[in-house]
Amino acid sequence: MAKQCKVDGCDSPIFAKNYCKYHQYKRRMGTKRKREYKYAREKKKSLKKAYFGFKTQIEMFNHIWETQPHICFITGKPIKEYDLRNFMHVLRKGQYTYFKLNPENMRLGLPYVHHAVDNFEEGFREIYPEIDFDKWFNLQEEMKIKYEQFKEENLLA
Repeated sequence: MAKQCKVDGCDSPIFAKNYCKYHQYKRRMGTKRKREYKYAREKKKSLKKAYFGFKTQIEMFNHIWETQPHICFITGKPIKEYDLRNFMHVLRKGQYTYFKLNPENMRLGLPYVHHAVDNFEEGFREIYPEIDFDKWFNLQEEMKIKYEQFKEENLLA
């Protein structure tokens, strides 16, 4: 026999949280903390869009491709065709979420350069002598400072 609704006198089978589909309105809402977390998460998403004027990464990539010269930031070699792997986030977009759609956080680079800087190992210095890893890491340190300033100015920290 199926479980019955928690409301007195109701014989309907439960739908969710011990209530039938007719008595779902009696369910307690999540705790205040959960509701605030959900609101903060939605606010965080909307903030990303508001600061830099882009809704998606593709929109930002297209803007960068149209406005910047097609030259690899690290090696100085020309980039011949549009490819999503040509766009390198200086600060990782998962860890530094507010700069995910910031064009200042993007650099154009060749796909193998993008792979090398994202998955850096000391052996890469010998394998790819044309890549100036120190230039990349110095830029990352500068951008981390800008990121912290951005968070303070916008009361995000």
